[in-house]
Amino acid sequence: MRYEPVKAGRQSELHQMGLEHLGGDARTADAEVLAIAAESLERLGARGFVLALGHVGVFNGLVRDVGLDAERVEALRERVESKDPAGVRQALEGASLPAPTTDALERLTAMAGGLAALEDAARAFTSCAPAAEAVEELRAVAGALRTAGLGDRLAVDLGEVRGLDYYTGLVFRVYAPALGFEVGGGGRYDTLLARFGRPLPAVGFMLGLDRVALLLERQGKAPEAEPSPVVEVSGEDLGTALAEARARRAAGARVRFGNGGPA
Repeated sequence: MRYEPVKAGRQSELHQMGLEHLGGDARTADAEVLAIAAESLERLGARGFVLALGHVGVFNGLVRDVGLDAERVEALRERVESKDPAGVRQALEGASLPAPTTDALERLTAMAGGLAALEDAARAFTSCAPAAEAVEELRAVAGALRTAGLGDRLAVDLGEVRGLDYYTGLVFRVYAPALGFEVGGGGRYDTLLARFGRPLPAVGFMLGLDRVALLLERQGKAPEAEPSPVVEVSGEDLGTALAEARARRAAGARVRFGNGGPA
């Protein structure tokens, strides 16, 4: 379960599922996590969904070492994520940024769509090595997924510069038709576990179960759940009764387990 600040039309608590991949090669782990997220929705029968890929290193690379204070960086982040080039220009008023950096930040608001956006980005950020490196990382992961047959499940949104400060690389959100909000998302957070005493690179994703259920319902894919019958299991021999209860649960039954009396 995850808590989110209360917003209009959203619950403050979300039931979710997902996975975390700890350690290993970053590009390999990123590709695997994205593939599993897609495969999870495919197995459920969801249609038309896409994984919108971004990389926080693009925005962070552009604003690194250019003398912007934290307040201005946050204003820029908000305008970029809102796809507002005029707002970017306004947030940069009075700042002495190199012209290519200013132009790149404005263009970042429009770098969304198909995988071709990554090719545009590779050409746009040649003057900023950290941003260019982030784009190359994303191109490698997207290329692997396309080769694996998941190209039609991918989109790009380099203006995805979400406010959660623990993301360090790949970020993505899962969108599907008929919903006005994401089904799930995730990304890379290589510095988070160090805060808890065990530094390890990590990447993961989550799917909001309530949102997935709503998506499947709207797409006519929600299964008609027939509750399994409740089976009473008890017995004088606790071990034997427990073994029977485990076997019945494994077979799909709901078990009410007693602690004595005849079976």
